Amino acid sequence: MKAEALALRNRLLHFRLCEFFTIKTDTTALMDGVEPRLNQTALSLLSLVDDRTLRAAIQRHLMNENAASVEERQDIPEARVLSAVLAAFEGATGTSVSVREISERFNISHCAEYGSPMSYRWIGEVLRTRLHLQTRKSNGIYVIPMSERGKLGTLAYKYRIGPSV
Repeated sequence: MKAEALALRNRLLHFRLCEFFTIKTDTTALMDGVEPRLNQTALSLLSLVDDRTLRAAIQRHLMNENAASVEERQDIPEARVLSAVLAAFEGATGTSVSVREISERFNISHCAEYGSPMSYRWIGEVLRTRLHLQTRKSNGIYVIPMSERGKLGTLAYKYRIGPSV
C-alpha cells in the first residue's frame, strides 16, 4: 500500500509540475452563499473541470453539503449558548452581562432538551473553551465584559443565528 501511495503521489506531483503554468484559477467558479473556506478549497478543483454540467453538479453537491453543515452546527450546544449570549447582550444596559443571566436564558429555552437545567459552571466552560469568550469576576460573579461584544458578530455568522451584534 505504501508503494502504491508513493506512486500516486509522484504521478500527482508530475501532473502539477507539467500543468503549473497552463491551469489558471477560474473565478467564475466561485459559489455564492457558502462559507469562504469551502469556496477557497473548491475553487482549485472547479478550475480544473471544463465540463459545465459536471462543474454545476459538483457545485450543487458542495452547496448541499455546506447547507447541511450549517444546519448541523446550529443544533450544537455552542450555538444554543451563543443565542442566549446574544439575547443577554441585546437587553444589556450595564458594562457587562453575567454568566448567571446567560445561564437562565439558556435554561428557559433549552432545559427540556437536556433533561435538567445546565449549571452556571457548564455554561461558563462553553463560553470560555468553545466560544473563546473571556469572562472575568466582578463583584463576586462571573461576567462577560462589553469588550467581548465585537466577537459576537463573527460567532453569530459562523453559527448562522440571530442578527449579528
